[in-house]
Amino acid sequence: MKKILTIICGLLLITAVNAQFTKSGGTLLRTGSSFMTAATPPEEEEEVIPPSFLTSDGYTAAWYIAEEANLTLDNDSVSTWQDMTSNNRDLTQALEANRPVWNDGGYVTIAATTGLATDAFTFDQPCFYYAVIYQNTYTPSGYIFAPYTATAIRIRQHPTSSSDFEVYAGTWWQPVEDDSQLGEWQLLRILLNGANSRLVINGNSDNTGDVGATNPSGFRLGNYVGSNSANVSFREIILRTGTESSENEAAIVEYLRDKYNLW
Repeated sequence: MKKILTIICGLLLITAVNAQFTKSGGTLLRTGSSFMTAATPPEEEEEVIPPSFLTSDGYTAAWYIAEEANLTLDNDSVSTWQDMTSNNRDLTQALEANRPVWNDGGYVTIAATTGLATDAFTFDQPCFYYAVIYQNTYTPSGYIFAPYTATAIRIRQHPTSSSDFEVYAGTWWQPVEDDSQLGEWQLLRILLNGANSRLVINGNSDNTGDVGATNPSGFRLGNYVGSNSANVSFREIILRTGTESSENEAAIVEYLRDKYNLW
């Protein structure tokens, strides 16, 4: 009987020594008369889901996400950046010397003579460019976006001011954007819509002006083959056609802001 009691007392003592108590912020492990806090497993980051209308309403002309699975690479040079829509408007570059660079931090960088372009497609005004960009350096009149061919549309860094842009679709417009910064990830929104065109950085107030009524044909990242691409990196680009509702625009902005922790 004494042996049985001794065994029972021993088991109770072991249970007491190793007891666990749950507390906010971690688990308290008791060892004898002292406690230590076990680390709480880190919470997984919640995935940011894009608005469903981007693939269902028929107004997304093209959509590019800088993830390695969406790129065709030769070492780190990008020959194809896949369109996420069913339109198959991939950005490509046949000339090896003019291919932009992929960074495994999750972005594609153009500079100087590098760029990518789609084939021609209808991209009539009103049309919207949403882009998560990082301006690495300032290149006077350095191209950010353009159409498939020619220079009928120009979206580029300002010719004399490192913090501003200039846009052309038949009429030159040079919006002043005080919050545009080099060396910082930002959301650039540009609406081409004649006299009612807009340019917005992050969640700031609209810059409005007249860019002219010329319609883009296709899409070009940088100057494709030339000598004046801006030194800019991209994480994601969304091209939209037609009149964008304020609700849809806000949903796209929220998606890109939250996905890339922009502001």
